[in-house]
This record gives sequence, structure tokens and C-alpha cells, in this order.
Amino acid sequence: DLSNADLRNANLQGADLTAADLHDVAI
Repeated sequence: DLSNADLRNANLQGADLTAADLHDVAI
């Protein structure tokens, strides 16, 4: 269960989340 803050944090840290990864998280 990733919060918006977690996603922003990952983005700032250069984490490479693909659309599939985000789709899995959304489910």
C-alpha cells in the first residue's frame, strides 16, 4: 500500500517504476 508521498519519494530517488508495477500496486 504505497501512499502518494511514497511514490513521490521513490520518484525523487530515481526508482524506475514501470506502468505494470504501478498497475500491480493499484490492484
